[in-house]
This record gives sequence, C-alpha cells and structure tokens, in this order.
Amino acid sequence: MADNPPRRPGAGGGPRRGAGQGPRRGPGGPGKPAQARPTGGGGPRQPRPGGLPGSGARKTPGGPAGDGGPRRPRQAVSPALGDPFGPAGPKPQFGKLQRWQLVLLGCCGAMIAALLFLVFFTNLIRLPGIDEGVLIRHNVDFLAETITLPKRPVSAIWQMLPHDVDASSAGGGTAWRITAVLEFTPDDTAAILATARATPDVPAIGALRWFPEPVREALAKTPATLYDAEPFFSSLYRRGALAHIEGTNYFLLQLTSD
Repeated sequence: MADNPPRRPGAGGGPRRGAGQGPRRGPGGPGKPAQARPTGGGGPRQPRPGGLPGSGARKTPGGPAGDGGPRRPRQAVSPALGDPFGPAGPKPQFGKLQRWQLVLLGCCGAMIAALLFLVFFTNLIRLPGIDEGVLIRHNVDFLAETITLPKRPVSAIWQMLPHDVDASSAGGGTAWRITAVLEFTPDDTAAILATARATPDVPAIGALRWFPEPVREALAKTPATLYDAEPFFSSLYRRGALAHIEGTNYFLLQLTSD
C-alpha cells in the first residue's frame, strides 16, 4: 500500500482561520495588526466651511482641555438692525414734512380761509338762518303738526326759536316763537283774505335775512297789511300776527307760545 502524500497546510481538511480568529495580517508585514478605522465619535469637530473667522470649536473657559465640548459660533448681526453695542448714530428726525406736503397744506389753508371770508364777510354765499343762529326749515307737515293751517301752502320757509316774553308758559317753561313765510295758491289766498280780520294792534313783522328774495323786495316797496292770526292758532301758540304782502300770494306769520 502506497504511502499518502503529505498535504499542504490549509488545503483539504485542515482547520481554516475564520472571522474573529486572531488578527489579520495587514499590509505592514507579518505579525503586525491592521489599524482600526475611526468611528466618528472621537476627536475634535472641524469648523464648518463658510463660518466666521476664528469661530471654530472653543473650550469651555475655566475647565480642562476638552471639558464642555465645542460651542456654537456667534451669529452675525443683521446690517438692517445695526450693532446694539456699537456707537450711537444720528437720531432720526420725526415730523419733518417734504416740500410737496408743505405746498398741499398751504393750499388747503388758503382755500379754507377764502371760504370763511366769503361766508361771514360777504353776501356771495349765505347760509339760511345764520343771522339767527338756527337753520330754517321747509317741512310743511311738521309745521301743520305745530300750528293750524287753514289752507295747505304751496311752499313754506319757517323758523322756531326761543323767545323771551313777559308772560312765560305755564310751569315756567321756555316760550317759543315761530316765524314763517307761507305761499298759497291765488284761490287759497283769496279765501284766507275773505275771512281774515284786519287789526292794527298786533306788532309788525320785520324782514329777516333768510326771507326769500321776492318777499324782501316786496316788503321794501309796499308795507304788509296786518291781520289777526287767530285762524292759525293752536293749543300751544295763541298769540301772534299775520301779514299779507299786497300784490303777491305770500303771507308772513309770527306766533308765540303761551
């Protein structure tokens, strides 16, 4: 029987070196272990690219080397906000108007001054009732609820003001005076004059600035004829006078409350 040839080490049934069975031979030669790769957890952090100069990892002051780990770099201050620790700059000026704003304010002031001059110092613009301090009224229905109207006027312009008289109303209330300019149709004018009673005992009614222009012109030419105003009396207004302007359909009425 022939002898078996000798086997090479590692070939055939000899034991093979598996993973974890001793150190592997590195490139440095036999018997020298291979170097392990860094796991990333050790060693100092490198500063990120693009950071501020000198903003790398810093040691915590007061501790040993490497105690406390690296600190975050300080954020840069926005140029729009400015440096709060820097020197104070010039203070902003508030309330300074531009040239076009000054021109606009000047034009507005001139227009207001011109309007006030036209209203109060000329007769070009006249507000109704400004001479008496109260605006006049044109509502015929409201006038019919206050006094008695024997005929409905075509137009009415009237005013109600407090009036100081010797005999005050019952209970010490304020006495009121109504002054009205009434325009009727020709038929209603004739009907009122037919039943009116002329009397010289009532006070005359003077022309006021808020009277219509035709009424003031007629009063300047012809004096009005006075009549008793009893057909226009109401439960509150029981004294007064009625005047008719000759040649027109206008009546002047003035009543005073008791």
